Amino acid sequence: MLWDLVSRSPRDIVRDCVTAFRSLRTLPICALRLLVGTIFAALALVLVAQLPLDGARTFGILATLVFLGGLTVDALVGDDIRAGIGL
Repeated sequence: MLWDLVSRSPRDIVRDCVTAFRSLRTLPICALRLLVGTIFAALALVLVAQLPLDGARTFGILATLVFLGGLTVDALVGDDIRAGIGL
């Protein structure tokens, strides 16, 4: 989910959503990708929430580092993954 948001312009995201709702073949794929992305986000939140925190400041720092880590992974392997699955 993260790589779709950072690698596409808002216009492309809207166009893809409209296309997904027009085609019954792509709609289940989009729903599955949304579900998987949501599960990953929930798991990341659970893992971060279990760490001993000394306040909201620490959580904010950790959340920022997780987000930057996701952007870094996308920058390194995102294009290869998208090409491999045909996106």
